Amino acid sequence: MNDILSKEARQALTVLIILMCAAGCARNPHFDVLNSYAESSVPAKDGLPVSYRTEVSLDYPLAKGDTSHVVTSMRTTIVASALGWQFDTVDVERAVQIYVDSLSDDFSSLSLNMENAGMYDDSQDEEVSEWYDTVTGYFAGSKKHYSSYVIEYSSYSGGAHPESGVIGLVFDLFSGAQVTLDDLFVPGFDETLGDLISRHAAESLPDGAAEALFSPSIMPTGNFVLTGKTITFIYNPYEIGPYSLGPVHIQVPVKECASAGILAMDI
Repeated sequence: MNDILSKEARQALTVLIILMCAAGCARNPHFDVLNSYAESSVPAKDGLPVSYRTEVSLDYPLAKGDTSHVVTSMRTTIVASALGWQFDTVDVERAVQIYVDSLSDDFSSLSLNMENAGMYDDSQDEEVSEWYDTVTGYFAGSKKHYSSYVIEYSSYSGGAHPESGVIGLVFDLFSGAQVTLDDLFVPGFDETLGDLISRHAAESLPDGAAEALFSPSIMPTGNFVLTGKTITFIYNPYEIGPYSLGPVHIQVPVKECASAGILAMDI
């Protein structure tokens, strides 16, 4: 009896070890990357010297194996962040096409109103101006079981300059959920993390450009990506400085966050 019990105990222990190893050594979920692209253009009219172009290119994940729930969550966040929650759908191809078509239709209606209002009576003598909306999304690398995604957008509808910016997303590859600052850091991290970001701001800008910042103290932003051994915080025009600075990317070493005791997870 003792021998039988010992054998069963050994078998149970072996199974337990295998399960623990499988959990601890599980590979990160893998996925293929597809791209959805659509564009549209509306030419200028005789009575309105304004043309319009819209272009969207979004990379998105395709599940490999039993990871459909992961990529579904990632797709939803990508589409909503790039195009707006009204286009929130896992059917990326359809969302991109609807977005492009809707913006072109909006411009056609606007241009008709502008033409009827006689806003460009001498349009034949004016140079054609191109208005546009562009969105580009792509994966920007992985770190452990996290994957970073970047969305770049630019829009111009007259005026002194385009409206441009960058959106950073970080995904947990086991769940597909977006990782937030509250996931990465312990409660009460704001002040310490802000000090680290402020300390590294100058080195992320051209020489002398730090003087253009609105304040030497920069608070954390939820707009970030994980890049190598750093966390890159992204500040778009007017958030911490003038438009002329463009999007500002401030890199803070992960080891400094760990040394400061504010990391809540191993990255």
